[in-house]
Amino acid sequence: MTEHDAEVSWTATVAAAELTFRAVPASRVDFTGDHAPGSTSGSVRRGVSRPAREEVVYRDVRVHHWILAALETESRASPEPT
Repeated sequence: MTEHDAEVSWTATVAAAELTFRAVPASRVDFTGDHAPGSTSGSVRRGVSRPAREEVVYRDVRVHHWILAALETESRASPEPT
């Protein structure tokens, strides 16, 4: 799925000269409700390890995150009769 195919899309990009996690946050994306298969999320990181670590000073950081969702509709949920 691309940003142009999604009925709902959310993107964010953040940058920092320096970043330190005092505590590493737990993060996740859950799709609930009437979302279609193929709904997705992800990120591209520069300058931050995966997973991030506490008390490490990261420099020249850039993170791009996206959430893309297609909505489940009746026509998608039920195939056309033949």
